[in-house]
Amino acid sequence: CTMVLAKQTWPMPSYRLPDVALAAGVDLTRHHEAASDALAAAGILVAQQRAHGVDSIDGLMKSARVQWGRIYDGGYDTCRRR
Repeated sequence: CTMVLAKQTWPMPSYRLPDVALAAGVDLTRHHEAASDALAAAGILVAQQRAHGVDSIDGLMKSARVQWGRIYDGGYDTCRRR
């Protein structure tokens, strides 16, 4: 969801994880290592909350006009713009 949220937060030519991390001011020293990527995504989420002036993920989703994804038997739906 952080990529969908990034598209609603920062105008950028690319929304690859390293580019979004840079825009958010988040360190991503070891891209493609699971722990590093996960920590970067968490930092990006916090930066997105600050950018939208909200203090919760639900508030961020509402402010950015993004709908939660969902997991169900047999598949999943990703987050998407409303």
